[in-house]
Amino acid sequence: WLRIWSILLMFTGLTTTALIMAFLAELLVSRRLSQSMGRRRAQHMSGHIVVIGLGAFGIRVARELVARGREVVIIEVSDHDRYLSAAGDLDIPIVFGDATLPETLMDAGVDRAASVAVLTSNDMVNVEIGITVRGILGENWLDTPERHGVPVVMRVFDRTLAVAVTERFGFRNVRSTAELAAPWFIGAALGIEVLGTLSVRSRSFMIGQLPIRAGGGLE
Repeated sequence: WLRIWSILLMFTGLTTTALIMAFLAELLVSRRLSQSMGRRRAQHMSGHIVVIGLGAFGIRVARELVARGREVVIIEVSDHDRYLSAAGDLDIPIVFGDATLPETLMDAGVDRAASVAVLTSNDMVNVEIGITVRGILGENWLDTPERHGVPVVMRVFDRTLAVAVTERFGFRNVRSTAELAAPWFIGAALGIEVLGTLSVRSRSFMIGQLPIRAGGGLE
């Protein structure tokens, strides 16, 4: 009985090892296939929007664009991002790689894109990516009477840096999410219903609704 038990243990150990190796191999192969599939799909797309940075903000932008019927390609440097499954549910191709490298941007079809959104959480990385994108676009970067340039939206938290990037490098759509959100908090503190925010020459403005009561000073 002990010999039979030992034989059963050996077969069980071999089977368990084989199952574990098969699981690991399938996990690695499926990840490789998903990464290569994203690049392959992006190579055949044109007129799409490239979203660089798959964070909490990037996935919300991508989801809104998909809801509006636009094709989206995401560039993400990490293959362990927690929003990968959310992007997969939206059927958005993901190109993994460093977006500061022209090769990664070309794999995402930046040269054929309708617009580019640089939305990582690092200001300096966003500026570097924006400059690389401008180099790839070439003449399509500038607006001319015959042709509209490709819009490049850049997320920069520091307002001073955003102004400097706009003036020195010619970026027109440099926005700080913190600055755009600030009027909403200010409006709530003042009792104003905020309808929207806008920027004019790097200055943020708030559109709010203030009720004028009968007998009040504003009447």
